[in-house]
Amino acid sequence: MKDKVVTVRVEDILWEEMKKYSQDHEISKSKITRDALIKYFSIYRNPLPLILWSRDEFTFALNCLTDKQIESLADISYQNGLKPMDILVKDLFYIGDATKLKFSARNTISLLVNYTFTEKGQNWFSKVKTIWHKNAVIIYGNHENGINFSKYAKYIIMRYTEHFSCNLIAEELNENKIYLEFKFIKK
Repeated sequence: MKDKVVTVRVEDILWEEMKKYSQDHEISKSKITRDALIKYFSIYRNPLPLILWSRDEFTFALNCLTDKQIESLADISYQNGLKPMDILVKDLFYIGDATKLKFSARNTISLLVNYTFTEKGQNWFSKVKTIWHKNAVIIYGNHENGINFSKYAKYIIMRYTEHFSCNLIAEELNENKIYLEFKFIKK
């Protein structure tokens, strides 16, 4: 089957941006356009609800929820986060099929912490760190979003660590701090 051809009109400023990016990264303008379409459809074809709120709006909404609802929201956020994580991996490593990569717990948690929690991502925390031990990881950070945000962050981190057989062995949550310690269990 032959590839289909699409013609796209763009403003001069967008054309110049694309031309510069193409030259700087040695990528064809066609590939940039294809990648943009793939990213667009991966976001808008997603069957899960996609909610974009400011941090203040999100904090307000979290404060209206029960613990069970916060856990459900964290699950939806986790499911929504899988596709962007896949896109991020493709962008970072310039590969077509991210499913061929097998990520360790360290890779996955580091991507989550560095590209979601920090100012590089959604800027959830004013400070966030991970400490790795032989068979354990500690994730801790400071934020200004209230206790329900701490619970939400705990639940979403737990969803990511489930894939690596991690048990939560210690936690401290309060209005502006989260401390979670996970131990890897042997299979």
